[in-house]
Amino acid sequence: MTDADFKAQLKQQLPDLLRQDDEIRGLVLHTVEQYFANRQETESRFDQVLAELRRDREAQMIKWQEQSRKWDENDRKWEEHNCKWDEPSPIWIASGRSKTANGMKMVGVRMKFWRTLRP
Repeated sequence: MTDADFKAQLKQQLPDLLRQDDEIRGLVLHTVEQYFANRQETESRFDQVLAELRRDREAQMIKWQEQSRKWDENDRKWEEHNCKWDEPSPIWIASGRSKTANGMKMVGVRMKFWRTLRP
C-alpha cells in the first residue's frame, strides 16, 4: 500500500472511526491537542473578548453622552444668540430701521462700516 492509498483510505474511514471508536478518538485528540486550544482555554479567551467589547461599548457610550451634552450646550447658546437678534437693538430703534421677518436690515450698517474702513 502506497502513502497515497493509505491517505485516501484514512480520509474515507477516519470520520466513522472517530464516531464509533473511543480509543481512536482519544488517540487523535491527544495527538492534535498541542495544536489547538482546549474548551476551557477557548471559553476563557471568548469571555475576555466579550469583556473587552463591553468595556469599549461603555467607554463609547460615555463619549456619546458627553458629545450630546456639548451639542445641547451649543444649541442653547445658538438659541440665546438668535433671541438677541430678534430683539430690536437701541441703534436700530434710533435710526428708524425696521425689523424684517429674517432679522434686521443690515445693508445700511454694512455700508457705514465699509465707509469707515476706507482711507
